[in-house]
Amino acid sequence: MVMKNLRRNEGFTLTELMVVIGIIVIAAAFTLPNISSWRASAKLKGAARDLATNFQVAKMEATKRNRVCAVTFNITVDDTLTDVIVYVDVAEDLVYNAGDTEILRRPFDSTYRTISLDETKADGDGVSFKDNTMAFNSRGLPIDNTASVITDGADSVFIINDLGGEKTIRVSPAGNISIN
Repeated sequence: MVMKNLRRNEGFTLTELMVVIGIIVIAAAFTLPNISSWRASAKLKGAARDLATNFQVAKMEATKRNRVCAVTFNITVDDTLTDVIVYVDVAEDLVYNAGDTEILRRPFDSTYRTISLDETKADGDGVSFKDNTMAFNSRGLPIDNTASVITDGADSVFIINDLGGEKTIRVSPAGNISIN
């Protein structure tokens, strides 16, 4: 009787072990595609939040410094294509110049490797702002290059991920920033 109990408690048989490994492999095969699409979606949402934050930073800096602050897309700075730059526009011409105070700079290629501006929208560059620049006056309202408050419709930035997911960051005439 003692011998029978010892043999039952010795461990797993090879067959039992193979069945368990097979179940784990099958479960992983179903789970892996979901994880990669979830990860791509999370990166897209993070990039959209980051861009919306860049607009918020420009808006807050404009009111804090009582100066025009701008966000410009697709600009060459120091011989490097920079996807996003936020700066205090000293000349108030909505052009990044040497005398402007840079607040932050983001190259999309290195920051978000799988995210890009959607070049199928907004005149082929993914940005619907005039001259790819959105500026805020000292009251936090979006302005155009004549320093007039923008009153007609929302301007947007369109981004996509490598799986075709899309996000739109909108700046309304009231200065509200949203992600859709």
